[in-house]
Amino acid sequence: MLTNEIRCDYSTLAADPLSVLSLADAKNYLKIDPGQTEDDDLIIQMIAAAAATFEAFTHQDLLEHIYRADCTAFPISRLKRSFVNLCEFNCIQIRKSPLRELEFIKFFENDVFVIWPDSEYEVVTGGDSAYSFIFAVKEWPRTDCHPRPVQIFFNTGFGLDATEIPVPIRTGLEQHLAAMYENRGDCMCDRETLRRGVFSMKSLPAVSRLLYSPFIIYAISNEFLC
Repeated sequence: MLTNEIRCDYSTLAADPLSVLSLADAKNYLKIDPGQTEDDDLIIQMIAAAAATFEAFTHQDLLEHIYRADCTAFPISRLKRSFVNLCEFNCIQIRKSPLRELEFIKFFENDVFVIWPDSEYEVVTGGDSAYSFIFAVKEWPRTDCHPRPVQIFFNTGFGLDATEIPVPIRTGLEQHLAAMYENRGDCMCDRETLRRGVFSMKSLPAVSRLLYSPFIIYAISNEFLC
């Protein structure tokens, strides 16, 4: 069986600035009086750290992220699709999740990037890997020589608003936030570290790990996918 040796580099063009948990909701969960404001900045940073840890732990984006994938090529050929094994054909895998929308695909031809009509390809989401796959309806285009001749623009996330995040995830975030806040004196990290979302996944409370487990995406080698 042919394998897909395509490699894609992902660039984040934009990320939704909205918080996955509002300061007011966080303070209510932590039983902090709304008029007590001295820890507000720290709580905001801890919310960001909890969100970043979830995304690193599960490989899924909470709120909208807009990406561009720069890929080394299109697949060489289209193989017959199997209803038993989704990827018994050449495809491109989007290794970001959950996919909300694939906006458009460009490829390099005659010294410029041109848009590939969306009627010429299909996007399949789901399966055991929880990633998405692009496959040609008929044939893949042929590109001119370029280090990254294929560009894929898409966005991910559970929604545009924090209310669209599944309840188990929101509960896990609250549990993680509470653990960080309760043990803030023991945290071996400064506020800059928290602001950048660098926080050990080992620090996740057991409840958060349990709630996040159904959302974890386990990486699978391209050799076994396409």
